[in-house]
Amino acid sequence: MVQLLPILGALFLGVGLLIAGNSLFTTLLAVRMGVEGMPALSIGLVLACYSVGFILGARTSHWFVDRVGHIRSFAALAALAACSALLHPIFVSQIVWGVLRVLTGYCTASLYTIAESWINAKVPNYIRGRVLSLYMVISFLALGSGQLMLNLGSPETFVPFSVVAMLFAVGLVPVALTRMEAPVPEPGGRLGILALIRISPLGVALCFSAGAINGAFFNMGPLFAQRSGFDTGQVSTFMATAIFAGLVLQWPVGWLSDRFDRRKVVMWILVGVAAASVAIVVAGDVAFLVLLSLVSLLGGLAFTLYGQGLTHANDFADASELLSISAGLLFAFGVGAVVGPIAASAIMSLTGPFGLFVFTGALTVVLASFVIYRMTRREPLPVEDQTPFSPMPATTPVIAELDPRSEPEEGGPEHEIVN
Repeated sequence: MVQLLPILGALFLGVGLLIAGNSLFTTLLAVRMGVEGMPALSIGLVLACYSVGFILGARTSHWFVDRVGHIRSFAALAALAACSALLHPIFVSQIVWGVLRVLTGYCTASLYTIAESWINAKVPNYIRGRVLSLYMVISFLALGSGQLMLNLGSPETFVPFSVVAMLFAVGLVPVALTRMEAPVPEPGGRLGILALIRISPLGVALCFSAGAINGAFFNMGPLFAQRSGFDTGQVSTFMATAIFAGLVLQWPVGWLSDRFDRRKVVMWILVGVAAASVAIVVAGDVAFLVLLSLVSLLGGLAFTLYGQGLTHANDFADASELLSISAGLLFAFGVGAVVGPIAASAIMSLTGPFGLFVFTGALTVVLASFVIYRMTRREPLPVEDQTPFSPMPATTPVIAELDPRSEPEEGGPEHEIVN
């Protein structure tokens, strides 16, 4: 592992900068559209366009690599993402911003795919789990750090948009300067949704709902905080608290789900998310620290749902199917990330900013009901037969190749690190 870190350091740094820039970008746009007085539903529609572009990028990014190679593709896509950030304050228009969000989603999905294929190619089997965990930590730290960068300038100025563009551009530098030989990512297979439902209806429901809840919170959370009267610094703290809580709870929740019926653990996760959502709605205007406590519970638990859904689906599938299952469930997550902001923003238009948590609470109650139903339809697996939990970021299907559950471990420490 010590040998591997310098080799992959450039890739981790580049991806971390991209994730931080993208995290800042999403919150910045939500706040800026709030300042412009745009309706909540319009904001949800514009921000949901990002997930549309992301789904397309994750499926077609190999076209660029096949034609011009990794470095040129990465450079071109990073430049487009940076230009997209700079165009937003020039053309303040819902239609233009919707188109630019599709472009940004496409570029970032393609950038993640290229970088993650590089990481996969350099990691030997016997340390894949540790590298995946490290990647998960870096992803969450970058997400949270991006939120805190909202304080670098007023959302009404060019400054924060320029910061986003710089993060996209600087993220290119460590990747462009690496001397590693780049592998060619090949488009992976993906099980159809009907095949996935036959394997694990609950796994599909969990991943779709995780996308809807996370997408709604990431995109509409800043608007909720802004319209609740919080300043820019409080908005960034509000979002970062939920994200960091998600990082902290990944492994404890995973540990529990490996030792008990996973569906019961998921049930308690949903109870926690629903309880936090109801408490926020019922409490109304509360002290900021109280709100942070509630949102840390909500975010910390909600951000574990995707990993639990993926692991539950793999409980009932062969290890050889993990990559195609991961791609299919990530597609379900992406569809949920399109639906979530739109549905949450529609409710917010009718009920006010607290409609965001009406949405998360209602969705978790419906999902909990489905969990109970599935518990009556399928006997629980013996704990010893359950697939071990592994934290999995919801980025692209490529990262699933790092999952140590995807194939039996081969070799051992005698394997050489590929330079």
